[in-house]
Amino acid sequence: MNNQDFKLRQNKILNFANELENESEAFAMLISKGMGKPIRESRGEVLNSISMCRSFASFIDDHQAQTAIAVGKNNVEIERIPLGNVIGIMPFNYPLWQVIRFAIPAYLAGNHVTIRPDPCFFDALPLLRDCFQKTDLSGAFTCIEDEPNQLKNDILMQKYDGLAFTGSVETGRKVAALCGEALIPYTLELGGSDAYIVCEDIDIDRNAKTIVRKRMENAGQSCISSKRILVHESILDKWVEATKGYLTQYIPADPTDDKTYLGPLVHENATRKLKDQVERGLKEGAELLYGSVDAIEGRNFPPMMLKVKGDCPTLRQEELFGPVITVIPFSKDGEAIAIANETDFGLGGAVFTNDLKRADNIADAMNTGMVAINQALYSHPEVPFGGIKNSGVSFECGREAINLFTHPKAIWKRT
Repeated sequence: MNNQDFKLRQNKILNFANELENESEAFAMLISKGMGKPIRESRGEVLNSISMCRSFASFIDDHQAQTAIAVGKNNVEIERIPLGNVIGIMPFNYPLWQVIRFAIPAYLAGNHVTIRPDPCFFDALPLLRDCFQKTDLSGAFTCIEDEPNQLKNDILMQKYDGLAFTGSVETGRKVAALCGEALIPYTLELGGSDAYIVCEDIDIDRNAKTIVRKRMENAGQSCISSKRILVHESILDKWVEATKGYLTQYIPADPTDDKTYLGPLVHENATRKLKDQVERGLKEGAELLYGSVDAIEGRNFPPMMLKVKGDCPTLRQEELFGPVITVIPFSKDGEAIAIANETDFGLGGAVFTNDLKRADNIADAMNTGMVAINQALYSHPEVPFGGIKNSGVSFECGREAINLFTHPKAIWKRT
């Protein structure tokens, strides 16, 4: 793809971003009704998706620029070639953002893009297709609602030349096996159990506010949520009290109401799974610091905070996908690092301390794809996003994302 073609694609994405902006309130309401996200957060997701489009549309065309190297008497030109028809199988928790994060760079790389969102976003597909139609992109993007068995058959029949999947580890393994059988490249963005290490020299109130806000975002249904909070034992009691004060602000309510800060979980199966994890944690010796299992009703899951005592494998190692804060005391930095790294996940994490050298040392020792210092971890269009271990394969976002669904082609020229 030459520079002129790339610029044409960028201009179409800019026009598409404008259409998303025109329909932003409609998309936000569809997200809230579909999966239960508070409307204030859904509006933020739409705005972030628009920003993602415009960010990629501003990137210069250096990802596919020919490079040349001298090999003996040969001049070898290396080009980037799009794979062809690539599919993204996307999750429920950020139904528009995840679609955009996969689809836009894949399209800019020269591919045809097939989008299979989570069923909670199916009602938004007519509007999404309309936005593609209005910006002359309907031939470049295909939105489908295929059932899992149909998707499996199409992958095995090599209908797709590349695949991106975001979801659970269990399903990710199955998708990887299918892609291996079909011999097509793939990316996986799976779970996380991010550790936030809170040292003793921080502003306790400010830190509690940051962590609660991050954990309650999207009712805790985020792969990079603040899930395991490792708090220095010398400030533990004060930190817990400050955190309780902020948790009182989060009461499950109607997600379409502007005054709601905490919506329901996506479906009752999610509620049952999370409740089971909490109950297992309590049986393993955890202490309930805030909330009540008896207050869970339907999809509504009020905030909870549990303190880990001893091994407690459920709370220390599993991913809890909901508004539950797990607190783990530590006394030394080495102990905190060991706890942070003990899970099979390796997506993200954070460290909070006024000693930046100490922060750098802890961050370097955390076995993850991303770490934040003195702030919550977020996804940004221009920053590579992804994890290691059971958290996935490959990284999205950043300039590198445009190359995910291309392959290099070497052209040898004898001089």
